[in-house]
Amino acid sequence: VHDARRELRSARAVVKLVRISVGPKEYARQNGALRRAGRQLSSHRDAHVLGSAFDRLLGHDPTLEEESTFRLRELLTAVGEGSGQALPLAATAALAELDAFDEGITMWPRKGRVVEINVATGFERTLRRVRRATELAADKPTADALHTLRKRAKDAREQLRTLMPLVPKRYGKLERRYTRLCSLLGEGCDQVVLARACERLGAENPALAEAVERVRGAAIARFEQIGEAALAEARTVTERSPRKIAGRLLER
Repeated sequence: VHDARRELRSARAVVKLVRISVGPKEYARQNGALRRAGRQLSSHRDAHVLGSAFDRLLGHDPTLEEESTFRLRELLTAVGEGSGQALPLAATAALAELDAFDEGITMWPRKGRVVEINVATGFERTLRRVRRATELAADKPTADALHTLRKRAKDAREQLRTLMPLVPKRYGKLERRYTRLCSLLGEGCDQVVLARACERLGAENPALAEAVERVRGAAIARFEQIGEAALAEARTVTERSPRKIAGRLLER
């Protein structure tokens, strides 16, 4: 699931780079197919991450190590296993969305100064969206705002990986910084997923209500802690002008 979603993100990043050259209709068709395919797998990814998110939380807060919380972990793991049973159907649905994805790609413009300018413009747009998402999350650091920042940062990271051979030194360094940012945001989002799963399980298992509340509270606290670190990293990463960064493509 992780590998499939990673490749889908990479493909979407390329589509976003060439959106001006391929036109709005073709962009919407290709990006839409990839987005829908990814959504077929998103709930399975969240279900499978519950156990590891719980273990990472435990590493930061050993006071949670009690029999009742370990029982809660068993229930969380069961959620992941149940999701895995339905995964083949979700993968089939994702593949159905991708059936038409290859159509038209061979007709995309690939060479020429106009294409290069359009790619640089697409990259600049992505970097500006990261900066804007950072500003919104800093103003109101909710789970949704940080999730949006994570999506924008992933777009920038994947585009940097695609463009890195053209500007290896500068883009390589920037890609590593975006990777760190995405890792922080990913850990924070995983703790939100864990907190929400605990809330659902608490309603179904009243006997574990106290353990659920403790783990949920610890997960939210951890999310807030990680969020502060991620925003500090995002502010640093977005300091430089998007136009100057993207302009490196046209200076080579």
